[in-house]
Amino acid sequence: VHGLLNVLEVARKSDIKNVVFSSTAAIYGLTDKVCVETDTPDPLNPYAVSKLAGEYLMKMYNDLYGIQTASLRYFNVYGDRQPVKGQYAPVVGLFLEQFKRGEAFTIVGDGEQRRDFTHVNDVVRANIAAAERASDISGEIINVGTGTNHSVNQIANIISNSYTKNFIPPRPAEARVTLADISKAKKLLGYMPSIEISDWIDEYKVQ
Repeated sequence: VHGLLNVLEVARKSDIKNVVFSSTAAIYGLTDKVCVETDTPDPLNPYAVSKLAGEYLMKMYNDLYGIQTASLRYFNVYGDRQPVKGQYAPVVGLFLEQFKRGEAFTIVGDGEQRRDFTHVNDVVRANIAAAERASDISGEIINVGTGTNHSVNQIANIISNSYTKNFIPPRPAEARVTLADISKAKKLLGYMPSIEISDWIDEYKVQ
């Protein structure tokens, strides 16, 4: 939060007109429906709370100082150079690393939780579009996802149909389903997701 505040203060004092903020779908909290930007926020962990605070800062600097801000709520991002260590490393990267090492796939809960897996290249394109269209989307909050989702078990099956499973307990306050309504991104950014996760995994495995 302090880091974003510093960025916005520099923008205000240096007459920088546009700021794009990387927010998160975790702001929606525990939901089992399609996430729309007008939904009431329900952040359930410190990370999500910090991102919601960032969105409010962005709105304040837009309202008070005329900085053209845009907050992009990323859904489950995966892709090249994704982290493969730590509790919150993307499951796609973790599974691929475990597959490479011949290890059992670590599955949280029953593996039937569904995620809107969004490739990093599509996220980048959304950010570039937001920067280029800053005057048209000033003050907006926009989902960046695919509008489709897959279960964790489905991702494991795409990577290998002969894997073994290492189940660990479900995490508290973790959404059962993430699924983005991307109609706003399509309308305001001209955004369309271009990479299907199963195609990317197939290509990655032969590298």
